[in-house]
Amino acid sequence: MHALVLASILQVAGAAQVPSVLIIPLVNKEGVSRDLADQISTMLSHVASSLDGFRITNAAEMSVDQLQLALSCDQVSCAAELAGVLNADQVVIGSLGRIGGEYVLSLTRIKSRTAKRLGSVLERVPVKPESALLDRVTAAVPRLFGISAAKAKSQEVSDTKEEEPEADQDEPARSPLPWLLRGVGIVGTIGAFPPLLLGGLLGVVAGSMVVLDGSITGPWEPAGKLHRITMRQAMLGDASGVGSLFLGILALTGVAISGAVILLSLVVPS
Repeated sequence: MHALVLASILQVAGAAQVPSVLIIPLVNKEGVSRDLADQISTMLSHVASSLDGFRITNAAEMSVDQLQLALSCDQVSCAAELAGVLNADQVVIGSLGRIGGEYVLSLTRIKSRTAKRLGSVLERVPVKPESALLDRVTAAVPRLFGISAAKAKSQEVSDTKEEEPEADQDEPARSPLPWLLRGVGIVGTIGAFPPLLLGGLLGVVAGSMVVLDGSITGPWEPAGKLHRITMRQAMLGDASGVGSLFLGILALTGVAISGAVILLSLVVPS
């Protein structure tokens, strides 16, 4: 019980030591729309929130009157006033303007009670490409808070790893058996075509002998009947007929088995 109380006290004390930082929306100077300044302010808050050791407060926690004051505030006096109302230890003020083909981004971080400047950044960013401004904000925020770029990058990678879903890691492996059965069935079906073609060819040969002779030779024929083909041709026709029948049965059996294997593959769970 005492351990839980001590842990709670340490947790509260640790949270109290983390400075709260109020990020005031950027003032849009000449050549910059209010919408663009708000987008960069949102980006600024997002990047700052990813840094360890600070608790970020932004425009979402301001009242309407406070927000109206913040939109025109780029001086230490009004910034300190807002920070005092929202109980923020530090405050970030700044502006975004455009001169010719460049944006001018100015950011300052000050201590609320003493108005001491803790950090400042001044960036000149080309208007084109449009993504350059976002990239420069991402790089400037750590410097504003006194954090090296390498440390900020490691914090970003750590946060990304914590947010990665673990569902994919627990997904069971799929069984290859259905695809193996389908492959066997397809190969069997293809393999049935050569016997079928050869049987058809032998059937043509047997039929030709029958046409030439005018009848089918066999023990049922009357004695002394004259044939139009030789004995060798008759034997060739008989053998071709038997071979054609055998190969036809073999091919049809192979197709039936292959079809059954393919149907089985649709039933077997993957």
